[in-house]
Amino acid sequence: MKKQIIIAFCLLFITKENVTHAQDSSKVFFTTGIGYLSPNTQLNRVLRSSVALNSGIELTTKKNLFLHLTLDVNTLKYNQHIRESESAYLVRNSNSPLVMLAASAGKNIRLNSRWFLSAYIGGGYINIGEPRAAIETGNIVKQTLTRSGNIFGKAGSKLKFNTNTKILHVIYLDVNWWTSPIKVQNASVSGFGFFIGSRMPM
Repeated sequence: MKKQIIIAFCLLFITKENVTHAQDSSKVFFTTGIGYLSPNTQLNRVLRSSVALNSGIELTTKKNLFLHLTLDVNTLKYNQHIRESESAYLVRNSNSPLVMLAASAGKNIRLNSRWFLSAYIGGGYINIGEPRAAIETGNIVKQTLTRSGNIFGKAGSKLKFNTNTKILHVIYLDVNWWTSPIKVQNASVSGFGFFIGSRMPM
């Protein structure tokens, strides 16, 4: 009985080591996260925080350097406060779609066998939509969407935990700051992002 327990323990250890080695040797990972975006204080009365989703592909090297390609798709709560000359109405309690496509580079700093910290910097393309009210023939008010696109920059940090499993692989907490030259209701667009996500080998 004791011999069987020792053999079972050895097999479990070997299996765990093989899984860990396979995860560490992988250089391409799929990431997905959920959280929210918090716009800067100048935009608080126009844009409100809401649930945000992101996904991406992370490429890593043996020196713990990585390149992360991400796509964020979000819908922020929107309230228009500055009326435009061609419209007699302000749009309130509506939604503003926000899309962010970014590439970030950084480094993983291992704290111990299962915890590590990442710092990164990057940027990409941002596109934001602003709802507008337009009057059509017959006094019908129709909501339209005005889109603006520009570049943006971001910097952040991740705290990661290696689960040593194939399903989730790594669970992380991501905190980042981003900014863009885009103006929304005469205010600069910037803010913070907070995400909880997972990283899985491909």
